[in-house]
This record gives sequence, C-alpha cells and structure tokens, in this order.
Amino acid sequence: MQMNLAHILVAVPDGATTDQVAALQARAQQALTARRAGEDFTVLVREYSMRPTLPMAASWVCARLTGIREFVQATLALSVGEVAALVRSPAGFRVLKVLEKATAA
Repeated sequence: MQMNLAHILVAVPDGATTDQVAALQARAQQALTARRAGEDFTVLVREYSMRPTLPMAASWVCARLTGIREFVQATLALSVGEVAALVRSPAGFRVLKVLEKATAA
C-alpha cells in the first residue's frame, strides 16, 4: 500500500524541555482540532507548520510513504480526505491527512 499524505509538522528541537514539548504538542493539537472543525488544510499548514524549507504551493507537503511505520499505522485505516490523530515522529508532532491510497504493483 502506498499513501500520498499531506502533513503539518510542529517540530520538537533536540534537548527540548518537558514544558517545551507540551507546548508544541498543544500547538499541533490546535491544528488538528481546527482541521476537524472544517478549516482548510492548506491554510493550517501555512499557520502551524514549522517546516520552513517546504514551499507553500499545491504540492508542498505531499510525500510517497511506504515504510514510515508511525505514519502508516496512523493512516492505514483512514479513507482519502481523513485526518489521523497526532503522530509523534523523531522530528516532532505531525498532523497527517490522506490525499490518496494505491495498492503497490
């Protein structure tokens, strides 16, 4: 199974304190709550994502993922267009939206 996912990354820096991690998790939760309330995902990426290297164009947060276990586990049961619960990755907290799914050939 291959999935095309959009994501919002709220980065957690190395050496972050417990309070910093909690504040960043709360920021990611705000983005998730806003999306589930109907906010446009593209707008939320611009507002919440801490990934300055990604251009803010139509394809900015799309990634073909076949082996990132946390992402796959969080999104496998979702339908296209749905958003997963927060996922903690080595880089930080992520809000993942399923853009498309395809069975690998």
